[in-house]
Formats: sequence, C-alpha cells, structure tokens
Amino acid sequence: SEHTIFFIHGNSASSAAWSKQFASPMLVHYRLIAFDLPAHGRSSVSPDPENDYGLKGLGRIMVKAGQAFSSEDNYILCGVSLGTNIIAEMLSCGIKSGGLVLAGACITGGNYTLDKAFLPGADSAFFFQDSPPAETVEKGYKAAIPTTGTDELQQIMKDYFSVQAPFRSSLLQSITNGTYGNEPEMVLQSGLPVLLVFGKDEKLVNPDYLDDAPFPLWKRKIIKLPGGHFIQLDDSDAFNDYLLAYARDAFSGFKEE
Repeated sequence: SEHTIFFIHGNSASSAAWSKQFASPMLVHYRLIAFDLPAHGRSSVSPDPENDYGLKGLGRIMVKAGQAFSSEDNYILCGVSLGTNIIAEMLSCGIKSGGLVLAGACITGGNYTLDKAFLPGADSAFFFQDSPPAETVEKGYKAAIPTTGTDELQQIMKDYFSVQAPFRSSLLQSITNGTYGNEPEMVLQSGLPVLLVFGKDEKLVNPDYLDDAPFPLWKRKIIKLPGGHFIQLDDSDAFNDYLLAYARDAFSGFKEE
C-alpha cells in the first residue's frame, strides 16, 4: 500500500504488542510496520546506551528507522505507553507524519508532569529495573494490567525478560535527569488532530490527565474504552475500528476536520 502505519511499542515489550492489529482484516489495505525498540525483541543493543536509551535518543533512532521505509508524509505513527513519548520526541526532529495515534499515553512536559500522568500508588518500579526477580515482575504486571488476557500476559512477560540491560536503568536515569522535551507541546506543534485512546480501567496512567489536552483531538474527543493500559490488546476490536476510521481521515488530509 502507498499508506503506512508505523507501530511503536512500550517499555519492555516488543512488536508483538500489535499482534491484534496485524491480525485484523480491517487494516489489510494498509502497509503495517511494527518495530522492536533497541535492546527489545529481535533488535540489537546500542553501543552508546547512555545517549540512545533516553527518550530523546530513542526518538532519533526511530526517526531513522521510519525514514528507511518512508520519506514522505504518507504514514501514521501509532504508539502505546512509552511509545507515545517516543513519538512526541520524534516530532521534535522535524518529521512530517500524516497522523498520530497515542494509546495509554504518558507524554509529559510543561504543566503535564509525571505525577499527573501516573496514578497515585501505581507500582511501576519494575519497568526501570534491569534484573528484578521473576515473581516481582509477575506480581507487578498482574497489578498493572489485570484486564489483559492470559495469553497476552505470557507474551508480555516473555518480552520483558528479553530486554537487554542496561535499557531500563538507562531510561530511568534519562528521565531522572529530565532529558526529554515538552512532549505535549511537540504534539501541538505538529498541527495534527490526534487519536487519543485510554482504557477506562487503567491502573498505571491516569486516563483523565489529558482531558484538557493542549493539542487538537480527532473528532474533538478522547476515546476511553473498557480495558487497561494495553488497550490495543484489551479491546482490540474497538481500537481497530477507531484506528481504521482515523487512518481514512488522516490519509485524506483530514478534509472533514
């Protein structure tokens, strides 16, 4: 297809996070490309983790990856969780995407601080530890994504333990150092209507923290579906419905917006 949707997964996941989008008959008319982030899945490690495993570094790397497949604006960027931060950082590199889909967004910067993005009491520490005990990870995931199915949870756990150190600790250090941009502002500056999707049953991210989003929303609303943080898995049918409708609008230049 002349139209591409790029998928970017979250922290400690892999391209398998988008399995239900690749299996959807609704999206067969688009070119679908899902990446494994550096040190994740089947991707290699970086020789410079200090710079490449921070949000800005991941943004630069993913811009290059996307440009290897498409140099025009005939593509949509679709991310979940950390993938949404990476997309925002990609925008600061001057790319010209045709559309933005942010699921389980945790973009931060300016007035949208981390304490507003994450729910009080949410245990996300294991997402930033290189080698925690397996029981800690399993307990953490079961608390964080209780609505996600057993098969998906097994894949998520497998992906977690496939991540090569020091990705998680390096990411934490970059966030602690504040080495990231004003991500909501970057999304605003893109000028694109954004498909913003949250799970109503979130246990990690506050699904309401972007209710007064500073950027334009597609159809002028935030989509909140039954499910948790990985809403593209929890309610894949509804998510794919919205993604298809958004793609049609985006690739027509948002003529009805």
